[in-house]
Amino acid sequence: MKRLEITLTFILIAQLSFSQNSSFRKGMVSGKSYCEQLDFELVNNKIIVPVKINGKTYRFLFDTGAPTLISQELAVELNSPTIGEKTVADANNLEDTLATTTIKNLKIGAVVFENCQALVFGINQHRFLQCLKIDGFIGSNLFKKSIVKIDLNGRKITLTNRTTQLRPASKPTKMQLVGSQRMPFITLKLEGRSGEMGKEQVLIDTGMDNLYDISQRAYRTFSPINIVDSISTSYGSGAIGAFGNAPSQAQTQVKITKLTINHAIFGNVNSITITDDNSRIGLAFFKYGDVILDFKNSRFYFESTEKVLLTERMEKYSPTVLNGKYAVGFVWDEALKNELQFGNEITRIDGKIVEGMDACELLNLQTTRKRKSHEIEIITKEGIRKQIKIEQKK
Repeated sequence: MKRLEITLTFILIAQLSFSQNSSFRKGMVSGKSYCEQLDFELVNNKIIVPVKINGKTYRFLFDTGAPTLISQELAVELNSPTIGEKTVADANNLEDTLATTTIKNLKIGAVVFENCQALVFGINQHRFLQCLKIDGFIGSNLFKKSIVKIDLNGRKITLTNRTTQLRPASKPTKMQLVGSQRMPFITLKLEGRSGEMGKEQVLIDTGMDNLYDISQRAYRTFSPINIVDSISTSYGSGAIGAFGNAPSQAQTQVKITKLTINHAIFGNVNSITITDDNSRIGLAFFKYGDVILDFKNSRFYFESTEKVLLTERMEKYSPTVLNGKYAVGFVWDEALKNELQFGNEITRIDGKIVEGMDACELLNLQTTRKRKSHEIEIITKEGIRKQIKIEQKK
C-alpha cells in the first residue's frame, strides 16, 4: 500500500493509500515538446495552480505526494464516468471507499494532459479542505513523462519534457518513483552531534508544510545510535486525516545536527515524529532553493546555497482541533506539562479570541505559538478558565 500525503498547516488532512495494482499509470501528454512556465498562488502555505478543463479554469492544489484527485462537485459538472472504486486508508488508518474516474483533457498552461486518472473525494465536505476553495489536486502521477521546476520564492512552476530547457545549475541525484502514483523519493543524509551518520529515503511532498518530518520507523533506527537527539516525548493527538482525528499516542520531538540533501547542508533541524512509515521533505525546504523533479529521467536537482543554519525555535506545545474546538494536541515543554494537558480547549491567544472561530479562521492561527512569547487562555478538564504564559527565549 502506498501513501497520498496532503497536509494543511498543523493538520494532516489526508493520507490516502491504495494498491499499486491501479490505473494511475495511465494518461499521456499531448505534444512532443513543451516548456511552459506559470504563476501560482500560495494559500495557507499551499501551492494553488490554475487548471483548464473543457475551456473553464479551476483551482487545483499542487501536491507531489498525492495522486490526481477531483471534488465530487467537479466530477458531477464534468459528467465524469466512474471507472472503479478503491478502498483507501487515511493518515490515521481509517478507511473509506473512493470512486475513480478519467479526465479526458486537462490543461496546465499550454500543456495538455489526456485521459488522466483521478480519485473523487468530498473536498467541500471536509472541514478544512473546503477553506482552500479548490476543485482538486494535481498529483505526481500526472508527471510521469515530465520535468517540473518549482520556484517557491518566485511563485513559478515550469513544466517541460527536456531538462536542457531548464539549464540546471546543480548536479542531480537519483530520484526513486514509488507506486502507481509515482511518488518522488530521494536519499538524504543525517549526522549526529558526534559525527554519527545515517541515510534514509524520504518523500518529496509539496503538500506538507514542514522542512522535515521524521517517521517513527526512522526515529527508532537512528535514535539508539545518536544520529538524532530526543528532546521531548508527549502523549496526545495532532493529525486530522481525511476520515477523522488521529488516535491518541506518544510522539517525540527531535533535533538533527546536520541534514544533507544533494550538496546542501542544513544545520540545527527540528522535527516531530509521524506515524507514517515514510519520512518526508515539505514546502519549507523549498524556501532555500529551486527544486527540479525530473520524473521522466528519475533525477532530483536542488539549486541552493551550500550551507543553511536553521534558527527556528522548538515548539513548546502543538495545537489541533477536537470536536470542532481549537485544543492542545501535544505538550513538549516539561515545565508546561504541569499546566497544559492534551485536550484542553484554547479560547484565546494574547488578545485574539479563538473560542467560536470557524474552521477556516483556525487555519490562520499557526504563527504565534513558536514565533514569540505569548499568553493563552485554556479551559481545564474541570471547566476552569486559566491563563498561561508561553515564554520563548530570544
